[in-house]
Amino acid sequence: MDLQSIYDENYYNNYNTGLGPIAYDRSNPHWLWFFGNIADKILKDLKPKSILDVGCAKGFLVESFRDRGGEAFGIDISEYAINEVRQDIKKYCKVSPANEKFDSWYDLITCIEVLEHLTEQDSQKAIENICKSTDDVIFSSTPDDFSEKTHINVQPLSYWIDSFARHGFYLDTYNCSFIIDHAMRFRKMNHSIAIYNFRTTVKEKDTLINILKSELIKSKTEIKELQDALDKILMAYSKSQQDILNLRLFLENNEK
Repeated sequence: MDLQSIYDENYYNNYNTGLGPIAYDRSNPHWLWFFGNIADKILKDLKPKSILDVGCAKGFLVESFRDRGGEAFGIDISEYAINEVRQDIKKYCKVSPANEKFDSWYDLITCIEVLEHLTEQDSQKAIENICKSTDDVIFSSTPDDFSEKTHINVQPLSYWIDSFARHGFYLDTYNCSFIIDHAMRFRKMNHSIAIYNFRTTVKEKDTLINILKSELIKSKTEIKELQDALDKILMAYSKSQQDILNLRLFLENNEK
């Protein structure tokens, strides 16, 4: 498969977001706003000193990190996309596939909506490369967008969780929903810590579920009370209508 011919100018000019094709370039202010927010949040919360963005495309996230003082780099398979990187950022981005060994170590590696574009074999090699080059990963891959023709490896979240776990990387409790709902953070940790984090996450979710159940019961009770009140109003209205009808008949009979 000639990936250069797939991820060309036409691909980026008609980028499929799930809401229809839009241009993936800096003429659309959405992209720098979107990646700027991601960079702000990651730099504030995680404070990585060095970052690699795997599948960086036109380098918007690398650019956003660099503009905020982060030491960021990017790789992408598309020669066209790398040529579109902002001029002063180009030296930090290069054409390189995710399934080939990385040349450095990074405090954090980001890989956002990339591996669904690779074959299953290549995606597993990419995960191996990522895990050999960092202890901290921000990752996302759509679990349900089969409409895009380049999405040849759409997998459920559990698939990626298992894939990273094989390399000693486990799901962290950090909330990555500022990127996209299915984004996750994986960190290299021993199994006991991973189990503790998992149990903590489950406990937090159980607590939230119990709160929601309580709110639901309360809401159902309030709805029942409102329904009862409405029934009483309707009954009173019906009775008043009958009283009016009876009064009208009484008056008509008296007039005769």
